[in-house]
Amino acid sequence: MMSPHNSANIDTFLNTISSWKEAYRAATLSFVALKHEGSLDLLHGHLILPNGPASRPTLHFETDSIVAGCFSLEPANIAVDQLVRDLASKRVQTPFGELGLRLETEEEISTYLQLWKSGLSDGESRTMTLELSSSRQQLYLDESPLIAELRACSTPFSSMEELAIVVNNVPLRRHTSLLEITAHNCVQIDFTSLVKGTVAYPAVIVSPSMDVSKVSLGLSIANKNGGAQRIQYTGTQLTWQNDEAGFQRGSLMVEIPESSVIRCFASYDKIPQCMGWIGDPGSVPNLRYALHATFDPGLNVLRRYLWDEDHHQKFSRDFETGVAALLFMLGFSVEALSGKPLENGPDLVASTPAGELILVECTVGQLNKDGKLGKLADRAASVRQSLQVAGHNPVRVLPVIVSARPLAVLADTSLAHSLGIGVLTREDLQTALESARTPQDADRIVKRLWETLELKQRSDES
Repeated sequence: MMSPHNSANIDTFLNTISSWKEAYRAATLSFVALKHEGSLDLLHGHLILPNGPASRPTLHFETDSIVAGCFSLEPANIAVDQLVRDLASKRVQTPFGELGLRLETEEEISTYLQLWKSGLSDGESRTMTLELSSSRQQLYLDESPLIAELRACSTPFSSMEELAIVVNNVPLRRHTSLLEITAHNCVQIDFTSLVKGTVAYPAVIVSPSMDVSKVSLGLSIANKNGGAQRIQYTGTQLTWQNDEAGFQRGSLMVEIPESSVIRCFASYDKIPQCMGWIGDPGSVPNLRYALHATFDPGLNVLRRYLWDEDHHQKFSRDFETGVAALLFMLGFSVEALSGKPLENGPDLVASTPAGELILVECTVGQLNKDGKLGKLADRAASVRQSLQVAGHNPVRVLPVIVSARPLAVLADTSLAHSLGIGVLTREDLQTALESARTPQDADRIVKRLWETLELKQRSDES
């Protein structure tokens, strides 16, 4: 009997994608398995639900002990939802044999659901994942017999890891027997859409065979004065064309204020699919953004400073330079406290037109590496005291730690909140850079940082 938690995860995943399951006609299942008593015990599998007609190629590798393969579900007459439910409770017949997760006696499968594996940030396509796993690890402590088989077979591989990469397109997960299911979005923003002067042509691209009447395209039209007009169009209001692969492109013409940029929101059957910006490449309404771009065309250097992990390993201080440049674009006045005599201060101090202050500590690693959080909290207290003595009372000083890493891999966020420290992550930097094309209100940004910190503190306490 499956637990309510695992059953709910499976139901939620399948119900979420049910509206656009016709987009997944090219679904493929790949796997690496061990032979056991006439069937196949799954080591690691990957069910990919793509948003187009192209499927992964059929593969088949076999040794005395191992079977690895990839096949399309539709020719095998296997429905996606039935496959997921069957693998969660029993074995299923594949073109290569009977396949399933091997469970311990009285064990049931475990599930892990991510409805937003990607897609929360601008420009990302939404993907959802569901994992089915058992605690049983099928690999032996001594894998040398399996490695010997792989190296001697007619299609040789050097290791189990190499085999898994070729077959599953993802690294081998060794700690458990696992099936990963990745579902892609069915509607994508067309980021090649044109914006010319006072006319924009936003567009979406929809998977073949989908009902375009269920598509919606939302627009947030930001003008150079910082305001935004918000509107949503239904699929029936768009003009549709099909390309050679069967994808459907829906577009419309919208009149906009000069020098505007547009944030687009694509949905299908009222479920968000993709979000991102389009604008006129020749028009940048934010003077600070345009000034930086004069010396850094395309912002390639800034992007490297902010997000290139290899660059961070060699030149970690460049991350501070990137954060300072981004704060400048967002309307802050920024001082970099650099040099040996100032190393006991924060990395950056930024102020707003109304006099709000933030102390910024930057890290390319974990938040509390080398005790960064405690040091930042002490520095904020010292600054408040110093400003009060100098006659600047009351004044608010917000310490903020900025990480180059995604939120999902960061530890100690609750500790930061408990010390009164705001946390900004890779995702926040990406969103900020997109919004910086139009003039930003630094005071409003700081107000939101204070509000977010207070909400996080209450959430952590409850």
